[in-house]
Amino acid sequence: MHEMFNRFFKGGILVALGLLMLLPAVSRAEVRQVLIIPFQMHSEKDLSFLQKGITAMLSSRLTDIGKVVVIDQTAAADIIRDLPTPLTREAAAEAGRKAGAQYVAFGSLTVFGSSISTDARFIEVETSTGLVSFNETGQSQGDVIGHINRFTDEVN
Repeated sequence: MHEMFNRFFKGGILVALGLLMLLPAVSRAEVRQVLIIPFQMHSEKDLSFLQKGITAMLSSRLTDIGKVVVIDQTAAADIIRDLPTPLTREAAAEAGRKAGAQYVAFGSLTVFGSSISTDARFIEVETSTGLVSFNETGQSQGDVIGHINRFTDEVN
């Protein structure tokens, strides 16, 4: 009886270890990667600080630990650098494929006088399908924060 218990116990441990070895592979498969392409800026003034801020806001708001990872901008710099202007959905999807992403977020910010317009898209890379298309206007650069919050709410 004691020998049968030992065999059962050892067999159970081996099965448990085998399952534990499979868990990381299953978890990695479920984590989705998002490429954020810095927004194109259309303004008479240099708005590079705002472009960087939008990218940072998107990165923090789209990340969901264990589910969604935003691809590091430094790692994707070579892919992003040579994208066409204006950026098409197909070109964004191709950049996402090169980066190993399942999704891409991109858009533009247009400033005319005191008006500001935020246009953003979130697409699925595999099919180049637009999942979220966003457009909102405001009266100041500060309104962009609300725009980005609403865009990420729609994406999430």
